[in-house]
Amino acid sequence: MSGICCDSIESLRKAYQNGNLSLYLGAGVSVGSGLPTWDKLVLAMYFSALGKHAPTPWRLYPSYLFATAEWHLERTNEPLEITARKLRRYYKDDDDFMLHLWETLYAGFLDGFKEGESAVDPAAICRGNPTLGAITNLCRGASDGRRGVRGVITYNYDSLLEISLAGH
Repeated sequence: MSGICCDSIESLRKAYQNGNLSLYLGAGVSVGSGLPTWDKLVLAMYFSALGKHAPTPWRLYPSYLFATAEWHLERTNEPLEITARKLRRYYKDDDDFMLHLWETLYAGFLDGFKEGESAVDPAAICRGNPTLGAITNLCRGASDGRRGVRGVITYNYDSLLEISLAGH
């Protein structure tokens, strides 16, 4: 077993040194920065939309909003696709939906900031999330242009990697 592991590590090292390594990333990269997983994001948006449209509007702090989403996930059998469909009726158009998505996704970073302002320090992201920091370092590559990561394919719905790369 250890021979297979060593062979795999050596293959990765060679691919990196030849500039022939591509990374396939998912939500696990951003969770370490406090961003929600897909299921928590959908439910957080739903509860947030409910609060905005309640007879007496209310707003949960981001940590409570995500905790409420987690609590709901543990206690319901409703598929997320159904919740996402119900969520759509709370938005007048796609721009309204995208703004709310942005606000919910980055809620923990955005207190006191307006849309488009960067409330995120790239160096702080990397310090606070070792996985993202390591990926950022891999992507930088060497100055000779031959080493490093050839490409990144991400299924993330956030831009923390892009923010951390732009800051270096």
